[in-house]
Amino acid sequence: MMDMKLIPVLGLVLLSGCGMLDRFGRDPQLEGQTRIRISQTQDEGPAASFVPVLGGGLMIILDGVSGPSLGLTVPDEADRTFLVPNGTYRIFAFSYTTPGFGDGGLMKCGKGDSGADILLTGGTRTVQIELRDTTCTDFLSSSYSSAAEPKPLRLMTCAPTAFPSPGGPSACSSTGQGSAGSARVIIPNFFRANGNVTLNTPRMGDAGCMPFTSGTVLTNYKIPVGLPTQSPVFPVLIETFAGASCAGSPLGRYVFEKGILDAANVKAKSFDGTMNGAAFIQAPSAVVELYLRNFI
Repeated sequence: MMDMKLIPVLGLVLLSGCGMLDRFGRDPQLEGQTRIRISQTQDEGPAASFVPVLGGGLMIILDGVSGPSLGLTVPDEADRTFLVPNGTYRIFAFSYTTPGFGDGGLMKCGKGDSGADILLTGGTRTVQIELRDTTCTDFLSSSYSSAAEPKPLRLMTCAPTAFPSPGGPSACSSTGQGSAGSARVIIPNFFRANGNVTLNTPRMGDAGCMPFTSGTVLTNYKIPVGLPTQSPVFPVLIETFAGASCAGSPLGRYVFEKGILDAANVKAKSFDGTMNGAAFIQAPSAVVELYLRNFI
């Protein structure tokens, strides 16, 4: 009987290409890239139907063993091609069976060539990835996961006087809640080189607007937190808004360049760049709690 937990085998066809990933802010004249075209087995129908089957989009992460790292969103179109710099990579992928980062569905994960180093020199190469809901451990820390999936995310907005510390945080109470009325979580395309991270569009998607009630919102979103000491790592962006509908310009942005597990090193700025925020993460029980301090 077919394993119903198996999502189709992906073929990443790596072809020589010219030009550069200008979407990642690189010189378009720079030589030495590979063009990635994503295909799939014929069992699941034409390529254009793949992303709708998954529902929640697909993120391919090329984790640089030598050279930069990239995160690439697979668009919902038949011609899925990307230009990437040549180098040695480990390739990972994750997706969801439903929109909203797995709300009501499953997270699926896989590795290119079973996690082996993949050397790209501009030639042609096919990399096989099987996406399963039992192979997400590369994206998860055990304290922040349950049944091989991330625990649901709870966001909290906190006033500076109520912001938790590592000594024993507690939820921001209604009297200590922050000024944000709503938030949006985004997993963007990214380019990481020489310690610098650039976030780009398109993005994998977002979880929609999340209004705070008494300073908190509990979701069913499964945001992989990453692992503390190993790859792959990928950025997560959270925007906060004054009102409850995420309308208008954000109050500011919290950029977790190495994932939300690295909350202590968040780069949080108000929209005009004049004020700083902070973040703290813990997983006390069945959820992941992420505290966002007001911009001060």
